Amino acid sequence: FFFQAEDGIRDKLVTGVQTCALPIFRRRASLAIPGTSIPGLHGRGLRFEVHPVPLGHSRVYVHTGREFNLASWLAGLKAGRSFVTTGPMLFATVNGKLPGEQLNREPSGAGELVLEVESVSMRPGVRVEILVNGRVYESVVPDLVQTREGAWRGGLQRRIPVHESLWVAVRSVETQPDGRRRFAHTAPWFCSVGGRPVTPRREQVEYFCALMEDELHRNRPLLEPVALEEFAQALKFNRGLLAVAK
Repeated sequence: FFFQAEDGIRDKLVTGVQTCALPIFRRRASLAIPGTSIPGLHGRGLRFEVHPVPLGHSRVYVHTGREFNLASWLAGLKAGRSFVTTGPMLFATVNGKLPGEQLNREPSGAGELVLEVESVSMRPGVRVEILVNGRVYESVVPDLVQTREGAWRGGLQRRIPVHESLWVAVRSVETQPDGRRRFAHTAPWFCSVGGRPVTPRREQVEYFCALMEDELHRNRPLLEPVALEEFAQALKFNRGLLAVAK
């Protein structure tokens, strides 16, 4: 899945995309690229002139299993067993599986997916959104109980019918007293029906085509041809998706 990155990507062996909080709400969701699975990252650097927030304000949490070391953390991150957050904690499974799992189905028995979600936040104003193929499938204000530590905990379970290949993700939004929002967002689960890829959404393919065109125009006086070629390749790739988008 892809959120507009906070920093440019120059490494051809990209294993994740750093996310920025604002574009997540501007774009509502993400573009599913057929044949790809890129986990989301989140980190707070020292670029206070860009986003003046404290170090550690945004984080990525990874399920490592029994072992907690660098190797297991990186393996869990690469597999997508993670969520990014600027505040709330968000735990979820689909059919008992952690985020990043591939849940294959045959066309004759697509059935449904069972989603279980647990949200923990500092304040009670929390909304949980279920995303299916980049659209908000359902928005829920869960019943919350306050823990002994003062946090607010709530959960929900939903059944999602499967009629075509899809991906599912969950996000929670915690509204602050000043109106600002903190969020958490899981990596996606992927469900392939009959081995077919997820069909990308035309509106989002067109968005990324326009974005690459703008980047080429803006950077042509500034960047070397080898750097501009990256934008050109991305534009060509996204234009190719228009043939299968809907």
